[in-house]
Amino acid sequence: MDKIQGECEKLGNDLYRVNRFDKTSHIVNLKTKIVHRGRAYVLPTCNCGFWRSSFIPCMCIIKVFNACGKDISKVENVHPYHLIEMHPLWPEALKQLKRDNYDDAIIPITR
Repeated sequence: MDKIQGECEKLGNDLYRVNRFDKTSHIVNLKTKIVHRGRAYVLPTCNCGFWRSSFIPCMCIIKVFNACGKDISKVENVHPYHLIEMHPLWPEALKQLKRDNYDDAIIPITR
């Protein structure tokens, strides 16, 4: 078991234990397979109450990503519940805009 920055402990390939400031310990899995609205996704999950109730990356997930030098800002790390194109009314909104998709409106982030 490798220690990462003293607060994250690697338990397996993509599994980490995070010791938080409030003396609690949570398990982060960087590659959890989930199914949402009939489609399969692989994304980071945590067993803490914040992530389980909101599906938003918690401080534990962010701590592991920072410790491993990974980029948390990729859309692949966002639960599909929060993606606008997964909203049930998204196809209707595209119809009203007279568009088949919204791909050409995506502006890449440059640094």
